[in-house]
Amino acid sequence: MDVVGIDNSPGAVEACRRRGVRDARLLAIDEVDERLGRFDTLLMLGNNFGLLGAEKAARRTLRRLHTATNPGGRLLGQSFDPHGFKDRSQLDYAERNVARGRPFGLQRVRVRYLDRASPWFDVTLHSPEEMAVLLEGTGWRLRKTLPGREPGYVAIVDRV
Repeated sequence: MDVVGIDNSPGAVEACRRRGVRDARLLAIDEVDERLGRFDTLLMLGNNFGLLGAEKAARRTLRRLHTATNPGGRLLGQSFDPHGFKDRSQLDYAERNVARGRPFGLQRVRVRYLDRASPWFDVTLHSPEEMAVLLEGTGWRLRKTLPGREPGYVAIVDRV
């Protein structure tokens, strides 16, 4: 079984290699295509489904991921349903997005650790229903979701 890990952070790739990932590559998710190889399963856990970004970019990347999977392939992606948030600050943020013409589930984030910080980037959270619509026309179909810590879930997505 071949396992390939990707990340757009050199530090994350190095950490993966130190922890035993033999084939860890510096690569952004939107650069993945069949040149990376052909895979049976793609894992996008840790809310990494949200790294696909807003609709247009997400659809383009999903089509690219389709070319990198074998017939019968599967994508396991974790997300959060932004409509399930209970915290008022999260709901206010989402409502400000809508007022600005941005998607309800779009979040602008950065990763910080001690004195280091990543550049800012967008993460999009989708309800299962929104994910199913996003997948239309990309070669993928939402099979089912598995519940996680509310409002999180893991989507099982089949290549069609």
